[in-house]
Amino acid sequence: LQKGGQESNYLASLYINMGGCKDDLGQPREAIRLYVLTEANLLTQDTAHPFLVNLFNNIGTSSRELGEFTAAIRYLEKATAIVPEDGRYWNNLGEAYRSNNQTQKAKNCFMESIRLLTQAKKPQPFQLARPYHNLAILYRQRGQLDSALTYELRSLPLRKTNPNAFLDIARTYHGVGECYLAQGFFEKALLYLDSALLLQRRIIPTGLNAEIAASYLSKARCMAGLERFVLSMSLTDSALYACGYSSEAKFNEVIAPIELLTALEQKGNLFYQQYKHSKDENMLSASEMTFDTAAQAVRYFRNTLLESESRATLAGQFRDILSGGVEAALAMHRLHPETPIHLARAFAFSEQSKALVLLEGVRSAGTLKFEGISDSLLDRERSLRQAVTDAEVGLRKMLGRGNAASDSLVTRARNELFGHQRAFEAFQRNLASGDFAQYYNFRYGLSLATPEEIQAQLLSPNRSLISYFVGKNQKITAFVLQKNGFQVIECAGGESLEKQVRALRQGLFGYYTLAPRKRTEALYAKSLEQYTTAAQALYSILLAPLEHLLSEQVVIVPDGDLSYVPFELLLTDAPAQITNFSEYSYWFKAKNRSVSYTYSATLLREMTQKQHRKKPSKMLLAMAPFFPGTRADLAIAPPAAAQDENRKNLNPLVYSGQEVRDIGQICKSPDWWVGKEANKQVFLRYAPECQMLHLSTHGVLDSTADFSYLAFAAPAGDENPEPLFVRELYSLQLNADLVTLSACETGVGEFQRGEGV
Repeated sequence: LQKGGQESNYLASLYINMGGCKDDLGQPREAIRLYVLTEANLLTQDTAHPFLVNLFNNIGTSSRELGEFTAAIRYLEKATAIVPEDGRYWNNLGEAYRSNNQTQKAKNCFMESIRLLTQAKKPQPFQLARPYHNLAILYRQRGQLDSALTYELRSLPLRKTNPNAFLDIARTYHGVGECYLAQGFFEKALLYLDSALLLQRRIIPTGLNAEIAASYLSKARCMAGLERFVLSMSLTDSALYACGYSSEAKFNEVIAPIELLTALEQKGNLFYQQYKHSKDENMLSASEMTFDTAAQAVRYFRNTLLESESRATLAGQFRDILSGGVEAALAMHRLHPETPIHLARAFAFSEQSKALVLLEGVRSAGTLKFEGISDSLLDRERSLRQAVTDAEVGLRKMLGRGNAASDSLVTRARNELFGHQRAFEAFQRNLASGDFAQYYNFRYGLSLATPEEIQAQLLSPNRSLISYFVGKNQKITAFVLQKNGFQVIECAGGESLEKQVRALRQGLFGYYTLAPRKRTEALYAKSLEQYTTAAQALYSILLAPLEHLLSEQVVIVPDGDLSYVPFELLLTDAPAQITNFSEYSYWFKAKNRSVSYTYSATLLREMTQKQHRKKPSKMLLAMAPFFPGTRADLAIAPPAAAQDENRKNLNPLVYSGQEVRDIGQICKSPDWWVGKEANKQVFLRYAPECQMLHLSTHGVLDSTADFSYLAFAAPAGDENPEPLFVRELYSLQLNADLVTLSACETGVGEFQRGEGV
């Protein structure tokens, strides 16, 4: 295979076909192992080999089955680029987008697939059934059940034009059953699910298959809906068996991770339902332990994924496991408050739900040495990661120039990025499965902070920590840790949380986001009333029940919608004069608290323990790229009329120069830069040497979080500001103790379950 030529091409075809068989049997990891054996061979041939598109397609679909959604998208985009007229590849790309929660892109791909397959010279109806079926899944996930059922029933006769495609026909039977299940027609759903299982078991008599597991799970939900809980539990156990799982928790033998996690969550919920019905403590204990096993499984399978985006998606997808675990463990704690294990377990469930990708980033940046790992291997990892970052940033800049970038240059940049991504992916795969698995587990594994560690390492008599958890139905739980105490408070009023947070934010800045001509006195008064009302309500829900437990210094770990709440601005009482801000009863002021934030207690522990690579040699780097002048101009006060009204256009920030100059004077540092001198190269050169960084600039939010950026002065010969992308920040080795972003859009963004804003 490595030699090339006709013989190697024959072997390549053989490996691809063998991988396809493994895929059909529900063994995507084995399939990828076979595909990778031939990938390098086909990519190094002088001309694009016709097998290449099939290889990219197959790697993409197998990656999706494993939960590697970003890798799946990458490979399937390559397949559609090679053969854009083949509707099959567009359908598969749509599946990957859907799995990655990019629903509009998924729908566009399915519609393109339908268009191409319909217009094909020799249409094949059974192929057209696939995008119809996938559109049905998309509509079902959106709750549009009538549309979902219409597309499923439309796909069924098309599937049957190929009567030997039992698994394809079973997929539509299963889809119809899911629609009826969602509508509450349980008996009808069971008829279709039984038909699906019959066909699936005919092809896979061992019963070990992800789709068989999914059918058992759907049947189990039907039985739960009919209140036949014992039968529902039995069917859930059948699903666990179909995943290749035994009670010994040997996750490495599981062939269907997603279905396993779904089954464990379902089983935990069934035990909890039976406890609520019977008050049998054994059922509650079984629920707690099942959720604990499920949480272990999430950690295990998360660690098998190579890309942080996929790990974050998995954590968000199964956050309800952790929510169920918190609920069951706290119920056990209420029954046995004298036994600390249940409260500690509830806290562990909560902690596992928070900021894991950010935690990995901190750990990655802090890794200097690891026993048995050579410096050359660490350098290789860093260089491969940096190559991916540089290629992504280069492509992003090129696309940002629009028509100025030729199609051939963009294509070349995409191909270079794909090559770097493949190289880093192969490196990670070797780490995970070879002699360096222990290092890989250290890098990407989880070691959650325990209450005892937090009390010993992070707290003092005058410092306490509140870790919030927002569970199902917006139920709010507050874990309060003191140096010598650990309590839990279940906060009332969670059902109104989203509404109150939205009102708080609208009251704080909604008025200022309007054009000046729309800012009326009446609207200003209304916004103040909206803010003060919501600020009091949120104080009553979130802080008033905890006041007696808090120290002077309070560390807050937010969760869910609470990530958008500036706790310092919550009010203990209504203001006497709504326009007199100095008389507002701000919580931190009224109760004499100092407030800090972290996204998880584990993250705070890692940051506290993190050692700088080297001691900073400079105190400060302060930069104001959009000050419209030079150092000399700062002797002249800028006119008030010069203030910008639209920061989206990256207009001058006329007071930013004075800001960084004053900070430089306070710190007795000459290292402050303004205007055109405050460019990206200056930052990259001096930032790693500085103890404090202060950036007074524009921050720009992007729909892809890694490509949000801070703007620096345009490089010589260019009119466009130079972006420093978030993606680039991950690979910088900063040694600062304090970083201040005095920029717009640094506190906004999309909330991602399990990560924060």
